[in-house]
Amino acid sequence: MHVRSGDREGSGPEHTGADLPHNLALLLETFPTPAALLDGRGAVVACNPACRAHLCADGHYRPGPLWPGLTGSEEWGPLSDVLASGRAVEVDQPIGDNAAGPSPARWRLVPFDFGVEGARVLAVASDDSTASMNAREHAALLRIAMAIAEESNPVSVFFLVAEEAARLLEADVGSVARFESPTELVNLAAWTEGELPGMPPYGVRHPIARGSATEQVARTGHSARVSSYSRGSSLISAILHDAGARSGVSAPVYAGGRLWGCVSVASTSPEPLATEAEALLCELAQLVAVALEAADRRESLLMAATTDALTGLPNHRAFQEHLRRFVAHARRTGSPLAMVLFDIDSFKHINDTYGHPAGDEVLSDVAARLRSTVRRAELVARLGGDEFAVLMPGADLAQAEELACRAIARIRSVSVGGASKVTCSAGVCDLEHAADADEMYRFADGALYWAKEHGRDQVRTYLPNVVTELSARERAERIALERQRSALLALARAIDARDPSTRRHSARVAEISALLADAMGWEASSIARLRQAGLLHDVGKIGIPDAVLFKPGRLLPAEYDVVKDHSELGAQITGDVLDAEQVAWIRHHHEHWDGMGYPGGRRGDDIPEGAQLLAVADAWDVMRSGRAYRAAKTAQAAMAELQRCSGSQFSPHVVAVFSRLGPDALNLHMLQDMDARADWPGT
Repeated sequence: MHVRSGDREGSGPEHTGADLPHNLALLLETFPTPAALLDGRGAVVACNPACRAHLCADGHYRPGPLWPGLTGSEEWGPLSDVLASGRAVEVDQPIGDNAAGPSPARWRLVPFDFGVEGARVLAVASDDSTASMNAREHAALLRIAMAIAEESNPVSVFFLVAEEAARLLEADVGSVARFESPTELVNLAAWTEGELPGMPPYGVRHPIARGSATEQVARTGHSARVSSYSRGSSLISAILHDAGARSGVSAPVYAGGRLWGCVSVASTSPEPLATEAEALLCELAQLVAVALEAADRRESLLMAATTDALTGLPNHRAFQEHLRRFVAHARRTGSPLAMVLFDIDSFKHINDTYGHPAGDEVLSDVAARLRSTVRRAELVARLGGDEFAVLMPGADLAQAEELACRAIARIRSVSVGGASKVTCSAGVCDLEHAADADEMYRFADGALYWAKEHGRDQVRTYLPNVVTELSARERAERIALERQRSALLALARAIDARDPSTRRHSARVAEISALLADAMGWEASSIARLRQAGLLHDVGKIGIPDAVLFKPGRLLPAEYDVVKDHSELGAQITGDVLDAEQVAWIRHHHEHWDGMGYPGGRRGDDIPEGAQLLAVADAWDVMRSGRAYRAAKTAQAAMAELQRCSGSQFSPHVVAVFSRLGPDALNLHMLQDMDARADWPGT
């Protein structure tokens, strides 16, 4: 498509400042108003001619910020909002007037993830100061292009294209169809002016009418028009004939270099469709192709995110999504659901003895055996490492146990190193014995553990008495773990006590972060885990010398480096007594929202949410506590400082929740007996 300043002459899109995939270049050129792809700091990665005319007087593309005053070295609020929320925003921000005329003032910023290196945001001007094309056509193209850019479902785009095509050409019917063969098509979307009785349902294959514009497109690959419809050639043709259709136009849609389908309109008017109908439909057909390419890319990204690269099976993320969906369906319909967890026996020995390539081959072979064992409706997933899972909708405990036995027998045929046979253990549970998805998984994992403990190469089914026996074993492990936690808690209290002004600091941080988490809707078990992390968040300060920790003046760079090490050291110290997520909260609680914190320089939502909460709670308590070299801030002053640093040092959402709660709810300095609150919270 070559839309520029109202004409359709030319051979393709102009250079846009970056090497774009063809269809994405077409999408950018589609916008009749200025449009540009931006990086995360507002610099132009690519733009269309309408935008380029406003960037420099001579019309030649020069990279740089879209808006004057943005140097690319600092963040701009609206861009940060788009990247953080994943949603489009409207801004009023002229880009400067020059020889091209007045600058557009209103822009729409849309998250952009079409695989163009560096491009993070699509910016499109909302006014029509540079385009002289027909206003209705302008608006239609803009609506469709924005729908594609905002990652609408392609079918939604098809319906929009069908409607816009019919309305622009004052036709009675618009449609988008996919060719299934040279003689058959599937109607994917249609729009009609009023009722059109007898139209077949969407997605149903039916013959292409002989002699129709659609048939000419399917045969030649070029746009075509007709001036009449006959009753006998096909159902669609007969329906249009009976509705009084006099003329029609179709244009081809190409996807991946092949003829994919067509965009068509039909009119009952005695006057023929406008002479520019073919050209307009060709442009809309290009947008259908862009929508298809965007959908393919999103599907590819989703597949990459939910598929195990080695085995091709769904990964742990996909398994969890399917598990919750299957459980919801089973509860709603009253149907059975079972789960089998598999674990390859002595897999570490296989890797250590035969090497990781041999281990990968074993994983692939086991995956193939599991695939060949299950039915079509059942899901096989690799959970990670040497663990696999099978979800069995409609199956009870006995059926799941029978499948597990068959799978283990087949896995025994896998060998490694030409001699050693591979074996596998399995645990089985069904939804009848579990309250929810998590419990079913936990019970199946307990049964798997039991199979491992009692000889391996076998199947064990969940039974309540098995869980009781497992709990007895776990009790001794938990006692040892609690002793470690108690020792660390005592260490954290001792660190706080090194300075009288920080006494009970960790307990207050734990309570403040817990209050924030509760206000943000966290589950009770997660809040308890956050309290645990809060109690130990500063344990790494054991590695900071007193001369540095209590220095009244500004720290030297080398001294500040020592201080920055404490969050990483704290994560290492707590690694054996907290879970991985809690350790991450401690490691990253000094990260800044703008990426200027430590130890990892993480930014925005890359910072774990628990760490975001600890950061605000920690800062609040530090500001409200006096030091030898400065007085404590008032609650109002401390709140003002948090709000000032919102979006730079702290999460804007967490600060907003904190502000909503207010200082009175968080003034924990007035609470008595904080040591009692500092006992290890249960989960």
